[in-house]
Amino acid sequence: MADTLIPITLSLIGVVVHPKGATYRYSGIVPLRKGQAIYVWQGLPPSADLSSLRVSLSQESKGYIVRREIESAPTGWQAEPPDLAALRRRVDSLQAWTARYQHKLQLVMLQESVLKAKLLLGGEEVAVMPEQVERYLQYVERRLPPLLEEKSKLQHILEIWEDTLERWKEVYTVRRGGLARVRRALYLTCWSPTTENAALRVELYVPKAYWYPQYLLRALPAAQMLLLQRRALLSNLSGDDWVRVTLTLSTGMPHQRVEMPAFSPWYVDVRDITAPKSDMGVAGRGYELRAKIAPPDGAISPLSLPEPSQTPEEEAAPEYQEASITNQTLTRTYELGTQTLLAGASSVQFLLKEDTFPAQFRFFVNAPAETKAYLRAAPDPSIFSVWEKAPATVEVDGQEVGKIEWQIQSEEDTMWVDLGPSQVIQVERREVLNRRERRLVGGEVIHRFAYELKLSHRYPTPVRVTVWDRIPVSRSSEIKVELEEAGEAQLDSTTGKLFWEIILPPETTWQRTFRFYLRYPKGKSVEGL
Repeated sequence: MADTLIPITLSLIGVVVHPKGATYRYSGIVPLRKGQAIYVWQGLPPSADLSSLRVSLSQESKGYIVRREIESAPTGWQAEPPDLAALRRRVDSLQAWTARYQHKLQLVMLQESVLKAKLLLGGEEVAVMPEQVERYLQYVERRLPPLLEEKSKLQHILEIWEDTLERWKEVYTVRRGGLARVRRALYLTCWSPTTENAALRVELYVPKAYWYPQYLLRALPAAQMLLLQRRALLSNLSGDDWVRVTLTLSTGMPHQRVEMPAFSPWYVDVRDITAPKSDMGVAGRGYELRAKIAPPDGAISPLSLPEPSQTPEEEAAPEYQEASITNQTLTRTYELGTQTLLAGASSVQFLLKEDTFPAQFRFFVNAPAETKAYLRAAPDPSIFSVWEKAPATVEVDGQEVGKIEWQIQSEEDTMWVDLGPSQVIQVERREVLNRRERRLVGGEVIHRFAYELKLSHRYPTPVRVTVWDRIPVSRSSEIKVELEEAGEAQLDSTTGKLFWEIILPPETTWQRTFRFYLRYPKGKSVEGL
């Protein structure tokens, strides 16, 4: 049989990365012989198995595959590629420079400790003339500051170099491990009625690769525009370098089980529970009727689920051209073109899509809770129909204000997106009255309150602001709440909310005062004040 083995060569031409795992696409030429022959390719990753392998000949070929098998390849080491050898040389060079600077830092720290130790001259233990002490102190004043500055520079350089060296070593270890692993061999038994060269395609699922989406939400209130960027963070932990391959991102999960779960009956039964004897005697026998619920087959308690693992931190990487998007019935794919992505733990960022939407912006001030104005945007609802749920970084007027989970808030028939607090609007809330008065007639207590609100902003154009405040809501018939002065606010008597809808011009201060009082019987204690 050994004489009939025909070696073939396949190249990795494309990678489709899923949220969990990736699909490798290999291609090559098979010299089919007339009759039956066995072909071998020694390039499969160690994790390859027949259940995740798809092999096909070109449709133009008259031959077909009779049998396919996977076995361990006889050799397990590939030659170190030039870029990996260059990385190894950079690691060795940086490691040598780091050792030199560490030695230099030790000498500087030793000089510093000697200078500081000799400051004890003139003490009880050493008899030194005052003139000598004075001269030495002057010398320390001249020598110590530049020494400390040099120490700080060395520590900063070493911190950067050690971090870089650690990342380079991690990348080199992962890639070298991929080369050192024992590869597997694919044996194909093919039959053909004639001798021909046929194109062979092999698709293989690899688990250690993934991608996940992120958004950048950039608000421009002055221009009434909302920019939305969809980005992808991609990690290649497979141990294999993807060199000049057609890279595709997919939201599909091709290896996820799609079978409907089996039906599991819900059984109940009567359980006899006998109370144990107590120290006071026999407590008696009691019976309970309780439901015994059998969990569905394969069910897992939420308490037993593992915590989600953390994803690698995003590393600085160039942004690529906008991806070509294909919408399918159940999945969405992003064609990134020809890319090179080396194996390693670092994530690489790709720009998938960028859109600009007109939006209405409004600032909301919840004055009792916080003296800050929060910006919300109301874009066209179509913005939400084509995006998956993912974390978003929010920028307002070029400043990063925080991160949110992409979600929609519905209020007043409008789809709102929270964009975080604004530093452009100044909010001030002040209590100007808090006084209790007792009436001689009727035995009542009147507790009066008054609050003052002030708003201003630094935008060059008018802004729309919704301001919320409140008065108490009584839950007792003995406590009466009366609004004396609303300050032009509207009142929701059910919740006690006061709200103002204002358009605030630039370089203008908006100011309002509202007053209310509580009336309740003397001697009663009121909670909530």
